[in-house]
Amino acid sequence: MQDISLLHGLGIKFVLVPGTHVQIDKLLADRGKKANYGGRYRITDSDSLDAAMEAAGRIRLTIEAKLSPGPPMLDLRRHGVNGRWHEISDNVASGNFLGAKRRGVVGGIDYGFTGEVKKIDVSRIKERLDRDSIVVVSNMGYSSSGEVLNCNTYEVATACALAIEADKLICVVDGQIYDEHGRVNRFMSIEEADMLIRTRAKQSETAANYVKVVGEEDISYAHNFPIKEEKEQVWVGRDFVSDYTASFRNGVGFNNGNGLSGEQGFAIGGAERLSRSNGYLSELAAAAYVCHGGVQRVHIIDGTVGGSLLLELFTRDGAGTLIARYIETLALS
Repeated sequence: MQDISLLHGLGIKFVLVPGTHVQIDKLLADRGKKANYGGRYRITDSDSLDAAMEAAGRIRLTIEAKLSPGPPMLDLRRHGVNGRWHEISDNVASGNFLGAKRRGVVGGIDYGFTGEVKKIDVSRIKERLDRDSIVVVSNMGYSSSGEVLNCNTYEVATACALAIEADKLICVVDGQIYDEHGRVNRFMSIEEADMLIRTRAKQSETAANYVKVVGEEDISYAHNFPIKEEKEQVWVGRDFVSDYTASFRNGVGFNNGNGLSGEQGFAIGGAERLSRSNGYLSELAAAAYVCHGGVQRVHIIDGTVGGSLLLELFTRDGAGTLIARYIETLALS
């Protein structure tokens, strides 16, 4: 939070989407209840909804408290604004920015109060960003009938990134993405991420859904010519990428209702999250997806490393994995 406050003081605009699944499971366990999942989605009964609402409220209050002292440098001058100095505290804005609908019964499972993201209030979020606020978007969504619904944090984050046309999406996890040699994978182009996801799609339901939506056929990454002539190809640096474009439309959802929503949502949870047997392949699929929608860079960083956010953004090698939509190349003569 101190690093976010410092970067906010330098003029970077933040929308925070905090995760709640760990706190919800702990609250349920403390009350003698069991957390239930249907695949990657939580089955939200009345007990789980109470725990989710309490967890979301606690986390929001904690974030506001941690940001209230302001940047560690109290005499920090606002970047690009002469004569304007940072206030004593950061202004944190939260509210009902998230519209949702019930997931309902899927595959014979009634998900109860589990919600799917249907609307992001982009104008109100941008209004608060323009007023120099750090915006906190809870995973608790509100339905048209006035219900509170528990949405998956990753779906909320990817929807927000696409809806507000974010420059970056930063995913804070509890580990690293390693290559086949056991080294931290510092950088991946969207093509490299796409190929890795396809290679290992059977290890993750989220990765398999990514392949299904982006295109089941293998995408060619020729350096000199496109192999698949029937599919439009676009130059990116020296490589080709699919012409698929991810999108989120308010009131409809992902990809005009035919993409990653419903059974194909970017939920990351359940046994897949708990085991981490596939590393962070699910997060990688979410990262590649939002890159297809126009987000230029996604950073997946290890939150257990102190200062990882600053290290990732301001050092050459970073502290996590960067997935980039475009690769700029120079021709030297």
